[in-house]
Amino acid sequence: MFDALDAGDVPFDGGPDQPPPNFEYVNVPAGETFKPPFAHHMPTLMGDPKQLRTSIIPFTKSMCTQWKEEANKDLPEGTFVSTDDILTARIW
Repeated sequence: MFDALDAGDVPFDGGPDQPPPNFEYVNVPAGETFKPPFAHHMPTLMGDPKQLRTSIIPFTKSMCTQWKEEANKDLPEGTFVSTDDILTARIW
């Protein structure tokens, strides 16, 4: 998306998807890597990888549909909460 914006292939007309005024784009040339300013905090944020655990949490389609309908029923027209958002919120 950002490459398309830079090349002018996608118009950026300042519509509702415009980033906030203090948002900064970082163009990284092909083959180079970008280290974000917060990278030195990542070990603290992510913890010790040797202690990480995973789990599988089963969700039925009907359960997700019900949660999504409940979350979206009072939202303004044209807005919605995605299934991924619902699951992330419920899991966390």
